[in-house]
Amino acid sequence: MRSVSFFLPAVFLLAACSVGPDYKGPPLMPGGENQFSRLDSQQVVSHPTMVAWWKTLGDPQLDDLVRRARNANPDVAIAIARIRQGHAETRLQSANFFPDLSSNTSYARARFPSGGNGGPVSNVEAYFQGFDASWEIDILGEKRRALEAAKANRQSAEAGLDDVYVTLAAEVARTYTTLRDQQQRVILYRQSIASLEQAVALTRQRFQRGTASAADVSRLDEQTQQTKAESQALIAERDASLDKMAILLGIRPGALDAELGRPTPIPLSPLRLALDDPAAMLKRRPDVRQAERHLAAETAKVGQAQAARFPKVKFSGLIGTGGLKSSDLTRFDDFTAFLAPQISWDFLDFGRNAARVQSAKGMRDEALARYQKTVLIALQETDDALSRFKNDRIRVAMLARSRNDAAVAVDLTRQRYQRGTATLIDLLDTERHDIATRQSLSQAVAALTIDYIAIHKAMGVGASEEK
Repeated sequence: MRSVSFFLPAVFLLAACSVGPDYKGPPLMPGGENQFSRLDSQQVVSHPTMVAWWKTLGDPQLDDLVRRARNANPDVAIAIARIRQGHAETRLQSANFFPDLSSNTSYARARFPSGGNGGPVSNVEAYFQGFDASWEIDILGEKRRALEAAKANRQSAEAGLDDVYVTLAAEVARTYTTLRDQQQRVILYRQSIASLEQAVALTRQRFQRGTASAADVSRLDEQTQQTKAESQALIAERDASLDKMAILLGIRPGALDAELGRPTPIPLSPLRLALDDPAAMLKRRPDVRQAERHLAAETAKVGQAQAARFPKVKFSGLIGTGGLKSSDLTRFDDFTAFLAPQISWDFLDFGRNAARVQSAKGMRDEALARYQKTVLIALQETDDALSRFKNDRIRVAMLARSRNDAAVAVDLTRQRYQRGTATLIDLLDTERHDIATRQSLSQAVAALTIDYIAIHKAMGVGASEEK
């Protein structure tokens, strides 16, 4: 008894220890600067970043599409299912700290031969009912490390859901903006084609009168066919955007054609931004949090693998009633009890456990490198989006001035045509140039709005909206 009384306290004292590295948080990474390197300070306003940033685009239909996508997109359902798996795994690892308890009811019948002396054959029956239990003490923290890893994986799955929400809102807004730009440019292409067809008809008449050459007719006809071909390609892209939007909302392709088929203006981005500093951005971005939680899980698995190299202590026990008759099952004053401690140790495993530890360390190092890569990509995406927004804003201003000049040229040419100092061909040429500048401006405005969307996606904004 003295040895047992000494053994048990020692075991429980050891059970308070955990081998392996303790996770001390994410490593220090770039991101502590006050501003992004590509940020134009004139773009920034002081109020905090809006969670539902897409509402700043001022398009109620876009707001409704984002809401519907968050409720029905298949990627959301996948991410939620992964969170449920994480919760279940956490409960499983928590349950491993408790004993395994099971009930047992058995009956046995044996027949023994006479032994060759002519005696009677013996039949023996045995009855037993009771409970047996086993409990493995977590001496060096193998189970605690497993629970730690399960919790980190669950938190990684939760960050994964936030990442889906951030990406989904940005993708819906980008697809919607692209669709509206395509619809506007399809209209402009039709106007340009109508102008070209009118120019071709006039040039044919001039050719028949001998005032234009066959080359002039051929050139305009070739330009018309080229413009029609470009228009058909744009129509195909518009239809693809409608189908993509339907998939984002979790419905079949073509289901949104009637709802979104009528062209409306491109949503316009604000000219100034509400931004956090790089450090706050990294804390918010779900993919960075997901990578950090994965690193924490892999660090815990190193300790789990190291604990497996040491001895294990397990207690097994049994209590129950029984005997040679079925009535013995109810004799609770005469029961059987059994308790046995067991120590097992795979000390001669030919390097298998050591290899598992090295494998766990390798996965931990891979997770660390992936975390560092994710942080750098986050900083790059934000700086790139800020640079595009700054330069596309200048580009929109230049194209707007070009569009105004083209409109003035159309008015002047129309006045000259009415006075007889310019031909209809001259007027049609200036009108087509005006249409071309409007197309370029439409694309530039859409690009600026998409840059605005990309900034908020890079900042990781949109996950905290009510889901």
